[in-house]
Amino acid sequence: ISIFFQRVVSLDALKQEDGKALAHEIICDAKSPKQRLERLPEVMKRNNALAELKAKYECFEPMMRRFLNGSLALRRPVETKLVCVSEKEGKQLGKNGVAA
Repeated sequence: ISIFFQRVVSLDALKQEDGKALAHEIICDAKSPKQRLERLPEVMKRNNALAELKAKYECFEPMMRRFLNGSLALRRPVETKLVCVSEKEGKQLGKNGVAA
């Protein structure tokens, strides 16, 4: 039941516990990075907050893909305001986050 309510919560109403539950939903039952990547679009589509993030920031999904894939890379700074981050920069942020 709680998963249903977390799916309908808007981005502004998310709490820390909701973020943990979202992460669990993305990686739940996924045995490999490939399976996590396959689940991501489905989870983002059915979750209001994630759909809002994807619509608002084009960098969000590519960044999440890098996190889930575990693509390690050297850190390269991205000095762009979040509202202006491109898809390419989102991928780099995802690479940076994995190495952190």
